[in-house]
Amino acid sequence: MADLQGKKIGYVKGTSAHFLLEILLVEHGLVPAQVELVDLKPVDVPKALATRHVDAIAMWEPYATQALELLQERGVQLSPPGTYRATYNFVAMQDFIDKRQHAVTRLLTAIDRTHQLISDQRETAQTIVADRLQMDRAVVAQLWEKFSYRLFLDQLFLLDLESQARWAIKSHLTDKTVVPNYLHLVSFDGLQRVKPKAVTLVLPRN
Repeated sequence: MADLQGKKIGYVKGTSAHFLLEILLVEHGLVPAQVELVDLKPVDVPKALATRHVDAIAMWEPYATQALELLQERGVQLSPPGTYRATYNFVAMQDFIDKRQHAVTRLLTAIDRTHQLISDQRETAQTIVADRLQMDRAVVAQLWEKFSYRLFLDQLFLLDLESQARWAIKSHLTDKTVVPNYLHLVSFDGLQRVKPKAVTLVLPRN
């Protein structure tokens, strides 16, 4: 990572990959000002690295794997697995959650059943994903183990949100100046109805 000083790094501004990039730079004694950040569209990132428009990239899947495939033996993955936990979050207006609790329950139940399918019928699930995303099934199978398929609301989730909010404020990616109290913005009732053990947040006492 230290060799990246003065190099061009492709990324997508304001994303989880941008956040991870800055974490890795700091961990290796660098700051963003010591590299040249090149903001790209996600689909353009693999080709930008393969054609040497940039020297390195910070990217999520499947684009990271696509870049490694283009580079073949010239490609090196710098960040070890587990460096950063990215989550996929369901977001809704509070009014919808209050008035459509049944719909929220049905959605979360469907997602939980999907996770069960992924666990019990892995090959079927991989085929569905490959067909839906129009990806090579072998690539989908290769990426499968990089993800954890489960519903959860834990304390680390709140800490992650707070860390990213502080980063966004410091990086001038938002006009906000104060980190929100995310506990007030997280709705846990729906998941408690569907899968109570998945909610391990430290909740305030009534």
